[in-house]
Amino acid sequence: MHRLSAIALAFAISLCASSVAAQETSPQAGTWGAEGSLFQGVSVLSFRSPTSAWLAGFAVSYLNRDDEDASRDQRATSAEVRLGIRSYRNPQERVRPFTGLSGLVAYSDNPFDNGLWAFGGAAEFGAAYFFSRHVSLGTALDLSATYSKSERPDFITGESMDVTTITARTGLRFLGAVYF
Repeated sequence: MHRLSAIALAFAISLCASSVAAQETSPQAGTWGAEGSLFQGVSVLSFRSPTSAWLAGFAVSYLNRDDEDASRDQRATSAEVRLGIRSYRNPQERVRPFTGLSGLVAYSDNPFDNGLWAFGGAAEFGAAYFFSRHVSLGTALDLSATYSKSERPDFITGESMDVTTITARTGLRFLGAVYF
């Protein structure tokens, strides 16, 4: 009888331990996260559930190249904001595939695009390894498309003309995140 009780107790403890382990690796509704990617900006996550989070991201870049010939100096600034939603699968597992959709607003100021605004959308496909409910590392493939309209001089006549541009990009991001 004691042997059966010991087996039942061991089974109950293992069930509780696996349940606690699953809970420890899964951010819950109301959890906030900060995610960073080398050269790709930062994002804030707000979890709606263990499988869904709102996403707000921001990226900015600045380039300043001074040349001995001042006519070849270059300065370029760009900023991008993304707002969207991310969906995670397998919230009980440490490795979680995710997908996301977001809207994009971008601004670029460089020698070719003087104050250009662009609008579009992005999709992401990736996976993250959750070390705990507070830390994860992952990677994501980004696909994005933006639309912009600008006014530029015609190369031949020099007259002003409207230019519409649709830009498609892909990118691979390596992500590190903390959750609180």
